[in-house]
Amino acid sequence: MDFKQAIHDHSDWKRKFRAALAEGTALDPVRIARDDCCDVGKWLKASLGEPWTAGASYAACVQAHAQFHREAGKIAAAICGGHAHDAETMLQPGMPYAAAALQVVVALAKLEEEAEKA
Repeated sequence: MDFKQAIHDHSDWKRKFRAALAEGTALDPVRIARDDCCDVGKWLKASLGEPWTAGASYAACVQAHAQFHREAGKIAAAICGGHAHDAETMLQPGMPYAAAALQVVVALAKLEEEAEKA
């Protein structure tokens, strides 16, 4: 897993949401809300059983990743439902999406450190 790319990909969702708001791009809220549809989610599930997945960093990363996708799905649903103002509010600092985005970045960085030690 390229952790830097994974962090970039998840950080890039804010830009994707803003572009969807500005351009009226269609999003799939159900797919975005699922934590097993992106490369990181697929990799996390496929890695289960590896020695380094027994650590706390793996469990924290799985949890943070799932929470990120739940919050991202809410924003996508707001955009698709024509609630642009609500979506903009959800993208602001201090909102659950911002906290989830930070948590997934931190969790991926910690997991990278643990995986490299294994």
